[in-house]
Amino acid sequence: MRFTRSVAKRRWNTVLVLSVAAVLVIPSVVWAADRFGDVSDSNVFHDDITWLADAGVTKGCNPPDNSEFCPSENVTREQMAAFLHRNAPVVTRLLYDGSDGGLPISSQYQPIRTVGTFEKVNDGTAIVLDWNAHADRTGGSFCEFQLRIDAANDNGDTSANFSNAGGGAVVYSEDDAVSVTALFTGLAAGQHQVAIWVRGDATSCGLNRGDFGQTVIVTETPYSEGDGSVG
Repeated sequence: MRFTRSVAKRRWNTVLVLSVAAVLVIPSVVWAADRFGDVSDSNVFHDDITWLADAGVTKGCNPPDNSEFCPSENVTREQMAAFLHRNAPVVTRLLYDGSDGGLPISSQYQPIRTVGTFEKVNDGTAIVLDWNAHADRTGGSFCEFQLRIDAANDNGDTSANFSNAGGGAVVYSEDDAVSVTALFTGLAAGQHQVAIWVRGDATSCGLNRGDFGQTVIVTETPYSEGDGSVG
């Protein structure tokens, strides 16, 4: 009888241990795919919190692991300071060399000037390029200047074709101003190169007439294509 009870007890302990182990394993499978262990897919703010982390605004609440977000805890003043600081735009000023003379061009885009490189801090942010300059056209009717990052325009097109043009400005006169603001999304963190491309039907195009406007302002800023979750 004692042997029977001992065997039954061991079997019960085995079943209990396996049951507890199963309970512990199931949540880890459910949470594993999320950025933070305490923010599940069912959380109404899941996508917003993921965006906040991708944009580098939050790093987590349990350093150094930073595997949790602590979604229900209050924000302290020091945490608020960190959020605001990380959310602030990162601005880089790129200066490029003086005037170009007449540049032979064609109907296809081609690079004419490398402006410089910048460091993108986070993955889930956007880059805005602002460029103001003077340009010149000789013969024909127009020159179209375009800003590109890593050889791609702000539509993500790396080809020389005109069909997917973006982030550019057209010059129709012999001494004209160009003003371009272009939004680039989906760029990974790290170094990227900014360059000026051109196409047109003019005989030649001149850039920065009178050495004016030799700056491109690069702004890294948090960005979202949607309006987020309600609340």
